[in-house]
Amino acid sequence: MFFFINVLRFSYTLHLSSKVLVNNFLHRNQEFSSLNCPLWTTQTLLLNMVFASWSGDAKGLEWAHSIKSLLVNVSGR
Repeated sequence: MFFFINVLRFSYTLHLSSKVLVNNFLHRNQEFSSLNCPLWTTQTLLLNMVFASWSGDAKGLEWAHSIKSLLVNVSGR
């Protein structure tokens, strides 16, 4: 049980860190275009969306819903 709790805390920490990383990238690139979006950004957005849905966190689900259109634009190249 102790191991599972530590893994869960670590996964939440990684999830929040990756959200910060992608948000900083998107805000720093004022001329961001979904046509030349790096692959790691798309992968990170997908993983964050899956984790938010899996965890059942209300704020995470709200965030996942808010990036839905961004993800469609990025992956619909």
